[in-house]
Amino acid sequence: MTDAFEKKTRQVFHEIQTAILDDESQKRRTLLTSSPEYMGVEPSFFEGKTCLEAGCGSIAPGTQSMLAAGASMVKAVDLDESIFEIAPKYLAQFDGRYELVAGSVLKLPFPDKTFDFSLCCAVLHHTSDPLRGLREVCRVTKPGGSIFVNTQGAGGLMKAITRAAHDLYLNDESFRDHIDGLTAETMRGALRWIGREMLANDDKAGNTMLADSIVNLLDQDLVLTIFDRIKAPAYNDITEADLLAVLDEFGFTQRRRISHYHQFKNVRRFLAPMYYRPHDPLAKVMYGEGMLEYFARRD
Repeated sequence: MTDAFEKKTRQVFHEIQTAILDDESQKRRTLLTSSPEYMGVEPSFFEGKTCLEAGCGSIAPGTQSMLAAGASMVKAVDLDESIFEIAPKYLAQFDGRYELVAGSVLKLPFPDKTFDFSLCCAVLHHTSDPLRGLREVCRVTKPGGSIFVNTQGAGGLMKAITRAAHDLYLNDESFRDHIDGLTAETMRGALRWIGREMLANDDKAGNTMLADSIVNLLDQDLVLTIFDRIKAPAYNDITEADLLAVLDEFGFTQRRRISHYHQFKNVRRFLAPMYYRPHDPLAKVMYGEGMLEYFARRD
């Protein structure tokens, strides 16, 4: 896989990130992930720090969060030069405190030991070489500085299913058309049809399928999640052991894995306990090592 792989991924996530702006649940969750509260640090943690967001995307959510929390300067790096047109719209209140940089997380355009804090959220597993990207994030972070990374861990039934669905998306035009045309209303319409068919065939459980409390579990937030999982070129996961080995290599010996109970309004609310408890037997079957979220400090 080459640079074209990362650029194709970037195109998919440009569409998803801009759509997030129209969905308050996704927008709030995206901004929260890079907040002091989420990382478990003091509210003043970012004050006066020079920071990096590696893989900022179109709306640079991490840059927004770090600047709002008091960072003195944030360098926001992304592969696509469209950030120069789009991101400033969301960073206007922070003029003079950020710089947009075109570049790849696989070869960050900064000297060693540049930043007090480096952030890389939901980026590494969408590159052709996640461990190389992690090494780059570690390399540019100062001794005494910190990083926060989250990336997909290895294994799990859900990953096998989404990879199969992605292959089908690439190779089956009919399936691809269905996914591309997916909306909350089309999903709700399908669920209502199932309920009506059940009732027409004397299955009273169809009433449950038609209840608003069930129908509303299918929303636009869920649609964007489906797009993320199925349209993206690949999820190249890494093992937790490999991630920790890279942190050791660069002297990030003070570290902790972070886990939060995410609040969803859609069907994912029934999956949230497994996101929160990744070592539970059922969670390990469904999600393998889960989302690897680490806050680490360099010696």
